[in-house]
Amino acid sequence: MIKRVIALILTVLVVFVLIKLINIQAFLEALSHPRWPDLIAALLFFIPLVGITAFRWQILVHKSCHCSLWESVKLQLASNTLNLILPSKLGDLSKGYFLRNTGKVDLSRGMNIVIFEKLIDLSSLGIVYLTGLCFHGYFAKADYICLGLIVFFIVATAAIYFIPLRIIPGYTALLAWLEGRGKLLSKIGYFLEDGQKLIFAIRENNLQIISIVALSILLWFLHMTQVYFFFHTVGALPNLMTVFHWAPMAILVGLIPVTISGIGIRDGSFMFLFRSYGSQAVLFAASVLITLRYIIPGVLGLFFINQYLVRNTVKQK
Repeated sequence: MIKRVIALILTVLVVFVLIKLINIQAFLEALSHPRWPDLIAALLFFIPLVGITAFRWQILVHKSCHCSLWESVKLQLASNTLNLILPSKLGDLSKGYFLRNTGKVDLSRGMNIVIFEKLIDLSSLGIVYLTGLCFHGYFAKADYICLGLIVFFIVATAAIYFIPLRIIPGYTALLAWLEGRGKLLSKIGYFLEDGQKLIFAIRENNLQIISIVALSILLWFLHMTQVYFFFHTVGALPNLMTVFHWAPMAILVGLIPVTISGIGIRDGSFMFLFRSYGSQAVLFAASVLITLRYIIPGVLGLFFINQYLVRNTVKQK
C-alpha cells in the first residue's frame, strides 16, 4: 500500500513538472484541434491489437487449459485494468493467477506462460527498434543502452525457453544446488525446468511456436504504428521509421517501476526523444494520447475484472 502511495505521489510530481515546462495554451490547442483521420486510425488499431493479443494467449495456453477467444479477450482487458495501478505492467502477472484458478495448471506453469509472453513481447519490441535503427540510420548514445537491453531480452528468452538446458555445462549441478538452498531457490530451479516443459509442449506442433513469435512481432509493429498516428494527430510529424526507432526506447523507460503505469516517465521520454518534431506542448499532447494505449483497455477491463476477482475469492475459500 505504501509503495502505491509513493508511486502515486511520484506520478503527480513528474506530471506537474512536465506541465510546468510546456505552454498550456498550445497543449490544449493541439488536443482540441486533432487531425481526425489520424486520430480515428489510431483508435481503430485497438481492435486488432486486443484481438491478436487474445488469439496469441489462446495459442499459449491451449495445451494447459481450454480458453475461448472471448474469455481470452476478457482476461487481457482485466489484466490491463490492474496495469493501471501496478508498476511495470505487473498486472499482466495476474493472468498467471487467473489461469491457476481454472484448476488445470499450477501457479508455476501459469506464471511461466505469462513470463514467456512478456519476454517474447520485449524481444519483439526489440525487433521493431532494430528495424527503425537500420532504416533511420541515426545512432545516438542512448542506442548503446537500448541495444544492450534488447540483446539481454533476446538472449534471456532463448536461454530460458529455447536452448535445451541439459546441453549447458553445469546445468544438472546448478539444479541440484538450487534444490538444496531453500524454498525460494528451489522454486527458481523448478521454474527453469517447467519453462522447458512449456516450450516442449507448445513445440509439439512447430506451427504453434512460429505463430506465437510471428504474432508477437506483428503486434509490436502495430503498436508502434498506432503511436505514429497519435503523433500525427496533434501535428507532430516523425516518419514511421523514426517512430520505430525512438518509441521503443520510451516504452522501455516507462517500464521502470517509479510511477503508476509509467505515466510521466514515459511522457518525458517521448518529449525528449522526439524534440526535433514539435514543441514540448505538442509532444506532451502526443504523449497524453499515447497513454490512451493503456487507459482505454484498462477502462474496458473494469467490466470484467470483478468476475476474476470473485473467482479468486471463491477459489481461496
